[in-house]
Amino acid sequence: MKTIPTPPQMAVALPSAPDAERAILKLFLAYPNVIADVRESLSDADFTDAKNRSLFRCIMSVLDDGDEPSLLSVSNKARSIAPDIDACFIAETVATDEGGNDPAYLCRVLNQVRVRRELWLRMEDAASRALDYSVDPAEIIEQVRKDLGDIQSVGQEHIVTDTRVYGELCRIMVDNRQPETRHEGTATGFDWLDVRGGLRPTDLVIVAAESSQGKTSFALSVALNARLRSHKIAYFSLEMSSQQLCARLLAMQTNIPSSSILTSPLNDNEFGVAYDYAANLSKRSEEEGAILLDDRPLSSIDGIISSIRSMVVKRGISGAVVDFLQRLSPPRGTSQEVYLAYVAQRLKNLARECGIWIMALSQLSRDRDSVVPNLNRVRGSGEINEASDLTILLYRPEAVVPFSATRPFPEPFSQYSTKDCAMITIAKNRNGSTGAFLCGFDAQATHFYEKPLSEIPTIGAGATTEKSRFTFR
Repeated sequence: MKTIPTPPQMAVALPSAPDAERAILKLFLAYPNVIADVRESLSDADFTDAKNRSLFRCIMSVLDDGDEPSLLSVSNKARSIAPDIDACFIAETVATDEGGNDPAYLCRVLNQVRVRRELWLRMEDAASRALDYSVDPAEIIEQVRKDLGDIQSVGQEHIVTDTRVYGELCRIMVDNRQPETRHEGTATGFDWLDVRGGLRPTDLVIVAAESSQGKTSFALSVALNARLRSHKIAYFSLEMSSQQLCARLLAMQTNIPSSSILTSPLNDNEFGVAYDYAANLSKRSEEEGAILLDDRPLSSIDGIISSIRSMVVKRGISGAVVDFLQRLSPPRGTSQEVYLAYVAQRLKNLARECGIWIMALSQLSRDRDSVVPNLNRVRGSGEINEASDLTILLYRPEAVVPFSATRPFPEPFSQYSTKDCAMITIAKNRNGSTGAFLCGFDAQATHFYEKPLSEIPTIGAGATTEKSRFTFR
């Protein structure tokens, strides 16, 4: 048999895109919020330049630590894991003006160049093996098929097949048969919600109401119930300080008004109760549950998202509360409607990315013709409700302006007294049923709490039923 000569190895400059590499690294450092949109489609194999590859690894390592990539944080990380790059190289990368500023486009460029590179290398290997008569051709063909499959998946590592997901569902169903392995959401303290799974990871929850209806009180009531079940919840208030928030939480647990706790000399009994309760809470371990308050005067969504990502990694939070959306400042030249739609979608994406629930409070516009809340009155943008998985509307007839002691609940609760009560409406539930229920509201402690319908007096029933104490269910 005639021997086929082995072709000489060709000196080929493998495909690369150094300008695109530097450009996307610059975007990661200058605008860290873009990373989440493309992170799943990039890996260090997409970078051919050794220094660019090391810088990418440093940026990802900073993110994995729960910090925001910046010139300082990445430089510090490089000292420990990438001695081949220094602050000067990082600064030069940030200053580059090459390659463009569209992260999705740059990601596609790097993926395509990587595909060409991988295709050349693997086909070159297959060509060499094809000339080796000791290798079975069927083995070579099978390897080529596998290699082509691997190459086709470049940039699509985040895509899974339905067969794999069905396997995961089987494991979930098995786990749910045992209490200790059940996949449950975060309990809220309200039976109607909790028997339906509570607040679930990846959900964006919108809580909407008019002014003075109790949006903050409801969110704090949910956070407190979660904390008492050993969850960690991040809370971002754009209106109140950490002391004011904790005073309200203490009021919920002691029934002593937060205004008295902060500004008035308490009598001996109140002082003893409030002081002892606060002292005991101050000694709790964070692992027993905590409400984590970011006390910075944040007014942009970027700072809030960065803090949430950090607390997911460093503190293991189950959920986060943003109080409230309309206080976020849109960039100059951007309408509030457009900005709120953008914010809602980013919060939804963040919930999915981090595997936590996020509750965002939103204002309802006033309607003189109908004081009962509805989805059409979410102020600023209908896109807020479009992005949400769960939309909760709060209604306390007692607090509606102009005040009226005779304003009733709507059907089917019109026969029940509105005194010290609120109606919670689940107006949208992407993963379950909608409906409404009544609960108690303690105006002195600014506290929503579970209250069975049987304990709420009906209109004209005469004597009222004594309000039940709050219980964490």
